Amino acid sequence: MHGAFLTNCMWQRDGALVVELAGSYGNNEVQQFHRLALSFSVFYSRIEVKGLTDHKQLEFNLSIGEMQRVYDFAAEYFTNVTQSGA
Repeated sequence: MHGAFLTNCMWQRDGALVVELAGSYGNNEVQQFHRLALSFSVFYSRIEVKGLTDHKQLEFNLSIGEMQRVYDFAAEYFTNVTQSGA
C-alpha cells in the first residue's frame, strides 16, 4: 500500500521498516510521508516503480533494478538494526 495508508506509520514501533512502492503517475505528497515517518522514528524509503502507472492498478512488475533498490534499502536497515543492538 502507499499514499494515505502511510499515515498508519504513526502506530508502528520506533525503528520499524516501511518501503513504499509508488507509481510514476505523479504524487505531490511524497515529502509529507517522508516527514511523517521521520516524526515517528520509522525507517522509510519510497521506491518509484515504472510498471505502476495507475493508483488503482491491481498488478505490476518490478524490474531487477527496482528489486535491487528494495533489497539495498532493507539490507541497510538490517545492518543499522544489528549495529545498534535493537
